[in-house]
Amino acid sequence: MVTFRGQTYPGKHKPIIELDVFERCQDLLQGKNRRVRNANHYLAGGMFVCAHCGYGITGERIVRRMKSGRVHEYVYYRCGNLEPAPDHPVVRWRQDQLEEAIQRDLAALHIPHDERRDWFRRHLAAACDDQNRLREERNRQARKRLTELDQMQQRLLDGYLGGAIEKEAFTAKTTEMKAEAERVRQQLDGAGTCGDEVGQHVLALFDFAQNAGQDWGVSGKDARRAILGRVLLKRSLSDVSLVTTKRKPFDVLIEGLDLSKSRGDSTPVELFVQGIRAWEPGIKGLLSRETVKRD
Repeated sequence: MVTFRGQTYPGKHKPIIELDVFERCQDLLQGKNRRVRNANHYLAGGMFVCAHCGYGITGERIVRRMKSGRVHEYVYYRCGNLEPAPDHPVVRWRQDQLEEAIQRDLAALHIPHDERRDWFRRHLAAACDDQNRLREERNRQARKRLTELDQMQQRLLDGYLGGAIEKEAFTAKTTEMKAEAERVRQQLDGAGTCGDEVGQHVLALFDFAQNAGQDWGVSGKDARRAILGRVLLKRSLSDVSLVTTKRKPFDVLIEGLDLSKSRGDSTPVELFVQGIRAWEPGIKGLLSRETVKRD
């Protein structure tokens, strides 16, 4: 169509785009369905990846002007792949739908039965106490051995100076005892304690897990991102579902509590404590400090 002196005439050239496409573009330029930049898409920015192609999930805010004049705003999260494969489904979630899915996922950490939850918490505390007593006994034995080695080295030196021990034997035995003493000192220096390092956080982390879904619902955006970082090791979105992998030890609560296993290293209680001990120092400090703070 060509407009000349107020009159509209049909054009003779072939249209570059279809009329409906042109009209939708005009709607965007005039504010209808317009995407607003620099929106606070707090669930984007590396929080999720596409389950189909691995691209990051990006956010977009859409403003729609209705015929009535009212303005509706919507936030969507979609796959950031601009050249998806032909069989790639449309991965696009409205923010409120994604928030509900996350809250359900976190709520799955909660043990619904009071008796089972109380039992597990009591046994977590008992496991820490047992490990702490065992550590103290091992440290006592190690300190005793250091004293014995020191006395043995002194007697060895006296024998060498008194001429009762040859130099070659003295040197070999001294080297052997010094090496053993160094190993014992390293054992003492590296002895982790459930009471000092893990025990002070294990119950707080368990309580945090039991309230994660509820805390998510009442927290602000920054706190929500922190909760996801603490609990979820991997986070991906498909076209129909949220897929997550829980960070240890929270995975124990998802896999189910087989309370019939009350002894050994594979009980849910032991696995939960071991999961905390397996954290790298940097992650352990961050998670423990933030969890105790509880936003």
